[in-house]
Amino acid sequence: MAPTGAPNGGMQEFLVIGGRMTFEQCRARGGLIIRDSNTNMIACDPSVRGEPAPVDEFDNPANLNAGA
Repeated sequence: MAPTGAPNGGMQEFLVIGGRMTFEQCRARGGLIIRDSNTNMIACDPSVRGEPAPVDEFDNPANLNAGA
């Protein structure tokens, strides 16, 4: 998945812990999504599973300031 524009003008960085799949595969399988409120990094941990996050979850304005 290519980085997209972040709300603060920077680029978002999508990482997968362990790196054995793409971020989108990890998200679709219900991997734990970890957002760093101080940077534009969003990580997915495939070893912790839950309900998959919606595809547009990372562009939702209600969630952009959740960690602030």
